[in-house]
Amino acid sequence: MSIVRKYFINIDSLKELSLIENNTESEKISVMLNRVQKTSLEPVLGTPLFKKLLEDIDNETLSGIYETLVNEYIIDFLIVCCELEYVVSGANKMMNMGVAKYNPQDTQVNTLQANNEVRDNLKKHRQSYRDSLVGYLQDNEDNIPEYAEYNCQNAEEVEPQGKEHNPYFSIITRKKFR
Repeated sequence: MSIVRKYFINIDSLKELSLIENNTESEKISVMLNRVQKTSLEPVLGTPLFKKLLEDIDNETLSGIYETLVNEYIIDFLIVCCELEYVVSGANKMMNMGVAKYNPQDTQVNTLQANNEVRDNLKKHRQSYRDSLVGYLQDNEDNIPEYAEYNCQNAEEVEPQGKEHNPYFSIITRKKFR
């Protein structure tokens, strides 16, 4: 059985526009891209908008504000999310004997500290791109009806994170304020 996955960006474009090397296994990247779309992007967009955009991309009918949303906000967000995911799992291989790191002879693997620095830097970039994406959605929510279509009665749907009010925490008491 073959499962057909839909992506916001194709693997070759992802490799070209990101820090991920061209010789990286496309199958591994497609798994990561699928996971990132589901775990990082869908919660920002909400399920109705997420599905609408994937359908438009698949049908080649993406246009107007939706095309701007994808090309100027979503793609950049997905790229940095994939780079971050790759830092965490890129060198790992899952095999019969368990999980192992792949290390070609002429390559020096980063230390844990170096990997943490890369990860922390990518997290800053991810937050910046996420903030821009959410800001664009909020500024244009009257023109993107799917952003407001979340149905809390449907347990499969994910509510857009930008629609909720983020709680603020007191540094001293650590209590939530709304």
